[in-house]
Amino acid sequence: MARLTQAMHHRTHHRTPDRSVLGIAGAVLGAIGLFALPIVCGPLAVLCGYSAVGGRGAGLGTARRAVRGGGRRKPVAALVAIVLGIVDTVLAIVLIAASPGAGPLA
Repeated sequence: MARLTQAMHHRTHHRTPDRSVLGIAGAVLGAIGLFALPIVCGPLAVLCGYSAVGGRGAGLGTARRAVRGGGRRKPVAALVAIVLGIVDTVLAIVLIAASPGAGPLA
């Protein structure tokens, strides 16, 4: 009985989010960033998507292999999160640059 309790405690105590959950969270952040707070939601979506694709410490090659289908499964939500996050971030930069009062002569 003690072993079962230890095993259950070990499994649930230090739990990290699953990669699919990170991908979905990133995709949701990217979608929200299209309508509100793109400068905040965009980079967060990219980070969640990148973590979902390769995990911690993964290089760009891991993301490229996932795009090409070299992995066991295709993390579609993670790739959507990365793309939407980049779009959000670029959109935010363009909106900031185009706002009245921005620039060196303002």
